[in-house]
Amino acid sequence: MSENKPCQRHRTALCRLLLLPVIFVSIVSMCIQVVAQEHLNDDSLAQQVFQSLLRGAPSQSASQWPPTLKIIDKPDINAFATIEMIDGKPQSIVVCYRGLLQKVIQGDPNKLAYVVGHELAHHILGHTRRLPAQTDFLRATFTRTQELEADHLGMELSLQAGYSYDGGLSAMRKMIDLGLNYSSFEGLSSDHPSWYDRIAQLDKNQAGLWRSLSAFENGTYFLMVQNYPLAERSFRQVTKAFPNSDEAWANLGYALLMEYIDSLDESAIRHFDVGQVVIGGFYRKSKSLEGQLRGINEELWWDSVGALREAIRLNPGLSLPKANLGVAYLFRPAGKDPGKAAQYLEEASDLAANDQSLDPVARLAEQTNLAVAYEATGNSQKALLTFGAIESSLEAPALSNARNTFSISSALAYNRAFLLADSQDPKAQTIALEDL
Repeated sequence: MSENKPCQRHRTALCRLLLLPVIFVSIVSMCIQVVAQEHLNDDSLAQQVFQSLLRGAPSQSASQWPPTLKIIDKPDINAFATIEMIDGKPQSIVVCYRGLLQKVIQGDPNKLAYVVGHELAHHILGHTRRLPAQTDFLRATFTRTQELEADHLGMELSLQAGYSYDGGLSAMRKMIDLGLNYSSFEGLSSDHPSWYDRIAQLDKNQAGLWRSLSAFENGTYFLMVQNYPLAERSFRQVTKAFPNSDEAWANLGYALLMEYIDSLDESAIRHFDVGQVVIGGFYRKSKSLEGQLRGINEELWWDSVGALREAIRLNPGLSLPKANLGVAYLFRPAGKDPGKAAQYLEEASDLAANDQSLDPVARLAEQTNLAVAYEATGNSQKALLTFGAIESSLEAPALSNARNTFSISSALAYNRAFLLADSQDPKAQTIALEDL
């Protein structure tokens, strides 16, 4: 009997192994059935909401009326209105993608009523009428005015059909939460409205807040493309409407500082005699703007410093405005003040560890500018130690593939080279030549 026990165990183990594929296939089959049922539920809800809105829509005399709803089984978050040729005849279509139903709508008929109502409104308002030279893509692209008109009519259709106003707004807010909001200047045309703009048109109780959020988004876009005057205008609008927004004051101060630095001519830059800082587009001047150089603009500098100080007053825990103040004092109109620059940059460095808004590259930029400030005070030892710490950080795995580190490594090499160039130590001179 004892000799048969191992055989019995082997047979049991073998049976279990043979059952694994059966179990796996059963699980996969169940998952497929669940997904298929979810798709059926989404399709049924979409058709139900669409027909409900269509019943309340004003009748149209066009031959392509009434529209039909088409669901595209793709993960994209998208919906649009267009006209397709079906059996040689034009047909109004409302297209809704599977990704939108799953990630935005999530079974909420109120959200869906706004989205479908908006696209249906484009047909009712005549925005989709075929023009001979237009492509399918262009027929699904509308102007700012047309988008806002469709929002208003779409919301009216939704309310008439008994769906919730707040539900419609929540669909827009979900788009923003998913990171689908874009600046008005990044859309399909230069004036294409962002979700913030569109909510502001519908949510009259908090329209000012949504417009300010839109202005903030536009301002950050202008900072990214280094259009500092338009960034200044955007953030001034925000600080005027919401004077307690510390981030708006910080960004306004940064935009003004970059306007000030961009206005410096070659002789002014030489006058300050500081190393290479890492900030904005300081070393990427536009040839088309060279004729507008004004030299040192003291009023602009004070405007920048005032905005940065206001940001710190509102939120003493912010790192970036202190770091930018440090840079500002390296280029003070009356002459550089490296002591005060180092003080602000040291405080910024201490705050950076707890400032969740900063990425690692931004922290290294602050460290680079701190080393430049140390260099300007004549404290070469502290500057070299800081540059050494920056170099170690750049070699760490976490930053090995990070974007935008080139400006850091470039400034590191440039500044360290000039620090070591005057050294009598042959090793230091070798490092300086390698850096250059």
